[in-house]
Amino acid sequence: MKINFKLSQLNEMNIEQSNSFYWDLKLKVIKHFFKEIFTKDSNVLDIGCGTGFIAANLGVNPQNFTGQDVFEESEFFLRKNIGNDCIFTNKPIGLLDKNFYQIILLLDVIEHINDDVEFLKTINSLLTPSGVLILTTPAHQWLYSQLDKEAGHIRRYSHAELDEKLKNAGFTKISSSSFLIITLPLQIISRIFLNKTKINAINEHSSWINKFLKILNSIDLVLCKSKLFKFGGSLVVIYKK
Repeated sequence: MKINFKLSQLNEMNIEQSNSFYWDLKLKVIKHFFKEIFTKDSNVLDIGCGTGFIAANLGVNPQNFTGQDVFEESEFFLRKNIGNDCIFTNKPIGLLDKNFYQIILLLDVIEHINDDVEFLKTINSLLTPSGVLILTTPAHQWLYSQLDKEAGHIRRYSHAELDEKLKNAGFTKISSSSFLIITLPLQIISRIFLNKTKINAINEHSSWINKFLKILNSIDLVLCKSKLFKFGGSLVVIYKK
């Protein structure tokens, strides 16, 4: 399965995660939904684990945690953030243990995958009966822009499209919501601006802009928890096998 992601993006991710308003909100969103299904004995698989930043802040037992990534360099970050007792593998997911994991994290990965339905079917086979998938991905194909191309995104998703593909892969919906709700107008404006002028985006992860957006995260999180708002810039969905 071809994955449209570059090693340089992993290193950039590691720099951004400690300060970015986006990673701050994403972590809070995942923690909220994760705690509803997690037990200390849960075998957790993080596909496309990157630096392990999210998993390291979820309270997982390192001995029950497996991080998978195509880049060997991820292992350094993973062990630094989670601990040496965790398992790291760069095997394709089709070679991992079937019917083994109670929880699988697929966080901003599916948009990089060409054959996404087959990828989801393989993920389904790794879960135990009634095992749970937590997935995040960019929303709204009409928002697709040069920024997505540079990030290696093949597509963005609507709730309906993602729901259909997950059901075709054998999953049953538990719940879904959106985040990056408050900043959606800024995303729209930035993409119009970029498409017209073809210049680099303003670095939103610096100075007072980032600090201001972090303050707005508390409102965004409340809206996300309500599960009533489906128009944010990113989707978060929970499905079971």
